[in-house]
Amino acid sequence: MIFVAYTIALVSIFTALVNASVIRRSSTTACHTIGSGYLSAYIGNNPGGNQALDLNSEKELTYQSGSSFEAVFQACPDLPNSTGFNSVDPTSSNDCLTVTNPSNSTGPFYVKSEKCTSDTKPSIAQTWGYGNDFGNVIFWAGSCGAGVTVNSENQPTLGSGNQIELSCNVGSWESMTLTSTA
Repeated sequence: MIFVAYTIALVSIFTALVNASVIRRSSTTACHTIGSGYLSAYIGNNPGGNQALDLNSEKELTYQSGSSFEAVFQACPDLPNSTGFNSVDPTSSNDCLTVTNPSNSTGPFYVKSEKCTSDTKPSIAQTWGYGNDFGNVIFWAGSCGAGVTVNSENQPTLGSGNQIELSCNVGSWESMTLTSTA
């Protein structure tokens, strides 16, 4: 009888351990900073390299129509592939760069600084990729990995209010990055 009780207890413990390892636990690990600087893109035939992007008074991402801003790039462990998909937090700990029209499948896409949807798992509109073969570049993780749309002279394509347009057309866009100077 004691042998049966021990066997049942051992089987119960084993079953509980197996089930515990299979069930995905909800994480509460907040996003954390992995890089900081001025959000910039390679614009024009500038021998100095990257040019700082701006936020205007409406908190829209622009070029030469607002104030350059420092941003932090955050790793969010609760996002899929947490080493590559994260959020960009400009101006404060509660704002994230947000694609305002993420349901548009082909672009152009527009970006604004808005309240973060979560400090552990931001929405796809606030999810950005970081790094690839060209270094620590930043691109929107939704739809197609969009970057700053540029024309044949490598100048940004601007929408209304001088908002920067993001595009899926890899041949005509530049990645963003964080630089130490504006």
